[in-house]
Amino acid sequence: MAQTVVIIQNRLLHYRVGFFEKLLSKCRENQIDLTLVHGNPSKRDKVRNDTGILSWSSQIRNSFISVGGLELIFQWIPFRYWTADLIILQQENRVLSSYLIYLFRKVRALPVAFWGHGINFQSKYPSGLREKWKKMWGKRVDWWFAYTLLTERVLMSWGYPPSQITRLNNSIDTEKLRNDLVSWSDSEIKSKARELGISEGCPVGLFCGSLYQEKRLDFLISAADLIKDKNPDFHLIIVGDGPKRGEIEIAAQTRPWIHVMGARVGKEKALYFRMAQVLMNPGLVGLPLIDAFVAGLIMVTTENAKHSPEIIYLEKERNGVVTVDNVSSYAQSVNKIFDDENYSGHLSRQALEAGKVYSLDAMVDNFVKGIKSAISNY
Repeated sequence: MAQTVVIIQNRLLHYRVGFFEKLLSKCRENQIDLTLVHGNPSKRDKVRNDTGILSWSSQIRNSFISVGGLELIFQWIPFRYWTADLIILQQENRVLSSYLIYLFRKVRALPVAFWGHGINFQSKYPSGLREKWKKMWGKRVDWWFAYTLLTERVLMSWGYPPSQITRLNNSIDTEKLRNDLVSWSDSEIKSKARELGISEGCPVGLFCGSLYQEKRLDFLISAADLIKDKNPDFHLIIVGDGPKRGEIEIAAQTRPWIHVMGARVGKEKALYFRMAQVLMNPGLVGLPLIDAFVAGLIMVTTENAKHSPEIIYLEKERNGVVTVDNVSSYAQSVNKIFDDENYSGHLSRQALEAGKVYSLDAMVDNFVKGIKSAISNY
C-alpha cells in the first residue's frame, strides 16, 4: 500500500511549480501518494505577482486576520488530509490552523514535519518572543526538512536530533533555466538589448527578485549612480514586482539607463540574465543566487544584509562577492568586475560550477529520502 504524504503550503509560488512536479513524479516511483495543499494569496501578497498554478494540487481557502500589523492565516483544510501517514507543514508562526493539525496528530500518534528556515533570518528581534515561539514549536515536531546547512546548524543549536533532519539544499529548476538561457541566440540578445538602448559591449547589471524593503533598493540605486559615474555606458535592469515598484519607477524616470521590467518568468526572465554580467543584490539574498550560478553571473551583495539561508552557497571571492555595508565599496566591487576580465572570468567560471551542485533534482531526491526516513523513524 502506498504511503500517504500531505504537504501544506500557505500559497503556491511560481518558482516552486517545477519542484512539485518533479517531487510528484519521484514520489510515485517510490510508492508515495503525495498531495499538495495550498491556499490563496492575501491582498498583501498579490502585489508580488508570483503565484504559481498546478493542475493536480488541492487549492483551499485562506482566511486572513490582521492583529496589530501582523497578518494571521487560518487555512480551511479538509479533514481527509489530517490523517495522512506524514504531514509536512510550512514552518510559520502566523498559520493558526497548523497548531490544530499538530495537536490532533499528536493525539492520534501520527508524525508531523516542518519545512522551513528554522529561524526568521530577517527578524529585527532575533531574541524576541516570536523567535522563542518559533523555536519552541520547532523542537516539538517529529522531523525537519531544512533548507540548507545554515538551517541545519540552527536546529542542532537548539538540541534538535541531527538524525531527524533532512537537509534539502534548497534550489530551483536549474535544468529549465539552462534551457531557457540557451534558447536565446546571441543575435536575439543583441537585438533585445538595442531595444532598451543598450549597445554591444556595455556593462550591464541585473537585479532580479521581489521589490520590498529587505532588498535594500535605495542602496541599489545609490550604488548604481556611482557605477554610472565610473562606467558611463552602464545599464541596470530590474526584474521583479512588489510594494516598492513605484519607488523604483520614480527613480528610473530621471535615469533612462535603469530599465524596470516588472515580473518575468521562464524564458522572459532568462533573456535579462543573458544580457547582464553581474547580479546586483545588496539586500537579502535567497534563491536568485542559484539563478546567478546557472547563468554564470556574479552575485554581488553586502555582508550585513539579512540574508536567507541560501547565502551559505556563496563563497566570497570564489563564486561571488560580498562587500562591506557601504555604497561606495559596493560600487567599486561591481566596477572591478566590469573592468578586470581575469577577475570576472574566474568568478563566473566558479559560479557555473556551483550551479551544477545545487540542482532541483538533488533537492527532490533529498526530499523523498527524508519522507521515507520520517515515516519509518516514527
